[in-house]
Amino acid sequence: MARAASDFMALAAGQLGMRLEILHARHDHLLMIRHAQDIAARAEPPDYVIIVNDKLAAPAMLAALDPSPTRVFVIHSDVTDEQRGTVGNERERHARWIGSAMPDNTRGVFRLAAALHRELGQRPIRALGITGPSSTPVSNERARGLSDYVASAAGARLEQLVYSDWSEADGERKAQILLARYPEANLLWAANDEMALGALKAVRDRGVQAVVAGMGGFSRALQSIAEGGLAATLTGHHLIGAWALVMLYDHANGIDFAADGGLRRRLDYLHVVTKANLRDYENAFSERERPIDFRRFSKAHHPDIKRYDFGLSTLLPTS
Repeated sequence: MARAASDFMALAAGQLGMRLEILHARHDHLLMIRHAQDIAARAEPPDYVIIVNDKLAAPAMLAALDPSPTRVFVIHSDVTDEQRGTVGNERERHARWIGSAMPDNTRGVFRLAAALHRELGQRPIRALGITGPSSTPVSNERARGLSDYVASAAGARLEQLVYSDWSEADGERKAQILLARYPEANLLWAANDEMALGALKAVRDRGVQAVVAGMGGFSRALQSIAEGGLAATLTGHHLIGAWALVMLYDHANGIDFAADGGLRRRLDYLHVVTKANLRDYENAFSERERPIDFRRFSKAHHPDIKRYDFGLSTLLPTS
């Protein structure tokens, strides 16, 4: 059932009448930079380029794109404060870097941790966390949501947070080590679904009574929730590219998204999926169902819209 971010970008672009070209780099930062250089060298460059600060490659891509008239928008993984000390902010040193939009991972994970706490019957949390590489900004943003919730909950304790490589195998390895060290842990959070599924194997192998959750809303994770494995997942990251296209479509039609939320945006729309609301979520995003109409979120199409509302609640049944 799960569909990639590129699928939703293609859907949004088609509905909005935008021509979309997707260049894949598979987390290879050198290939990302080469793509940027190639785009800048085109005789007919695109109007907009959307890039990701994966492997902290955004500054090099911004520099590569500077000679081009193409306007640049950053999504998913933000340009860090440290990097901004060198490259500046949107519409400053790199004048055609017009904006950034990220899912608010910290607030989303805070809500996910709250849902897991409810699953525990409000028993004091003894939490373990597995996040991605320390060098990846999004890893730290996601982990901050867990630590913020634990700090806010009476009697809760974050026993340990460790870094991983995003893989299921390493998630299982790290969980085995953590559970051996903290056998009383009752909540295990991972920063993506693959690591969460690996951690679930470790929990079952050791016979620990703990709730396990991840992030991503991938099909295997949703199936695990349905079968009583994972307790929850945090979803919506796959839509950030489509939301960016909506804002860029409006920008191209003379409506600057910066007037509503600024140039550097944290979009607080991520959605916690548990067994209780799994069916509604699957129905909303199933390919068998009527596709999302992204035009309904555009100010150019709907001048009555005052503020963007990209919340997944607008796509889910209200009953």
